[in-house]
Amino acid sequence: MTREQKHLSGSHSSKRCCSSHSLQLISYIYKLVKECVAMLDHLFPSNHLSISAECDGQNGVPKPAQSGGRVPELEEIKYMQSLYMKSTVAALRSLKQIRSKSSTVKTD
Repeated sequence: MTREQKHLSGSHSSKRCCSSHSLQLISYIYKLVKECVAMLDHLFPSNHLSISAECDGQNGVPKPAQSGGRVPELEEIKYMQSLYMKSTVAALRSLKQIRSKSSTVKTD
């Protein structure tokens, strides 16, 4: 094997290694994004529930939002929502940046 052939085969191996690493990183970030979205859905569910599902069945009294009967303050809810949204957006941006550098993504 000539020196050029060795160089090319080594270059190919390193590209394969980097590509594998990028795919693992993308997979990990994708998992984080899914977890962030699941947390957002859990913490801030859409308001598609019926009134009967939101009440405890006694005179239409709403159920407490959290255990212990404590209803979170509006500012606290907004802060948590903002925090999780920022984390999700950051993870999505990282995923987009990694994918844009991937050799498997077509940019047509």
